[in-house]
Amino acid sequence: SSSSSSSSGSGGSSGGGSGSGNGNGNGGGGDHYVMTALAVHDKVPVLAVGQEQRIKIMNFNGDQISVIRYHNGWLGQRIGPVSCLCFHPYKIMLSAGATDSIVSVYRGDQKAKV
Repeated sequence: SSSSSSSSGSGGSSGGGSGSGNGNGNGGGGDHYVMTALAVHDKVPVLAVGQEQRIKIMNFNGDQISVIRYHNGWLGQRIGPVSCLCFHPYKIMLSAGATDSIVSVYRGDQKAKV
């Protein structure tokens, strides 16, 4: 059974809206981002959170393992505004769909500590 869900049945999850603010009035300070997608791996204790043009990979303790960010490279744009995420059921692989109709697949480092 999958820990993430989608109304389309693709295994990912998407939320409405995007944008960032500079605080939410709760005294936190710093930038706050709107979560646009969420995926939880079925076998490994990791989750992926899509926030505008970045994806945070975290363990279940909330520790950040990795961040995939937007940047321009010689191949062009590397990540668009994230709209859905889905982990491979057994491997450390993550697919990310963006609002620009691009789907990217990322493979985790086998040596990374989770």
